[in-house]
Amino acid sequence: MNRGDLLYAFTKIALWRQTQFRKIVYIDADVVTLRAPDELFDLPDSFAAAPDVGWPDIFNTGVMVLKPYMGDYWALKTLASSGDTFDGADQGLLNQYFEHKDWHRLSFTYNTTPSANYQYEPAYRYYKSRISMVHFIGKEKPWMTTRSKNAAPGAFNELLYRWWAVYDAHFQAPVCLSIPLGSVEDDLLTFFPGLRLCLRSILASLDVSPACGRTTNPRYYQHGTGSTSHNDGARHGRNASPSRRANQGDSSNGPGSGTQGFLST
Repeated sequence: MNRGDLLYAFTKIALWRQTQFRKIVYIDADVVTLRAPDELFDLPDSFAAAPDVGWPDIFNTGVMVLKPYMGDYWALKTLASSGDTFDGADQGLLNQYFEHKDWHRLSFTYNTTPSANYQYEPAYRYYKSRISMVHFIGKEKPWMTTRSKNAAPGAFNELLYRWWAVYDAHFQAPVCLSIPLGSVEDDLLTFFPGLRLCLRSILASLDVSPACGRTTNPRYYQHGTGSTSHNDGARHGRNASPSRRANQGDSSNGPGSGTQGFLST
């Protein structure tokens, strides 16, 4: 496919060695999640994936539900070492491996890929309220392009808009607020000596930098969308808040502990 960047996608094989988790929901970094797909953890199958938009007989590896197992890990590693993959990347490898094994076919709404196919638009209109995740495949990603207010209406631009909506809600840089200092502050402190201490206490409690109204506390940050190249991924379990499940995958949890996690690379 002439996609040298897909070489790093073979690191997905390492998912099967994460045996501290009972079940893993893996999500590519170029997938935007519109709602938490928690129900995927309850699937009884050891492997599940959604059909690929280009060839629906195979599955797309951008969203996968799997049960870690060292036997699968070593088998996949051996297969990868032999170079046996029909597309030269992880998707061909994994489809060849699971071709004659039992696996569960997920709805396309769990891994919706924009397409120009003539049947795509009407199907999108009918099923769009059920879409859980949108996958922007290919070399061109939303964050590599500029937004256009005059974009033509259609499924692709609607899905692109939803990516930007999530970005704006969680990752957009905050507006910088400058706190005036200098002579004005000196005059105020002349009459109110305790003002400096009061301001410092307020800012410290909010974890806000005096030069810019931006929190410096990492607990207020989500894992950035720059994670397009984060091959280690971000793990999220069910023990945190519904809106942001953060389980950092404590290695003390052994196999069978019931831990489960989202991973995004």
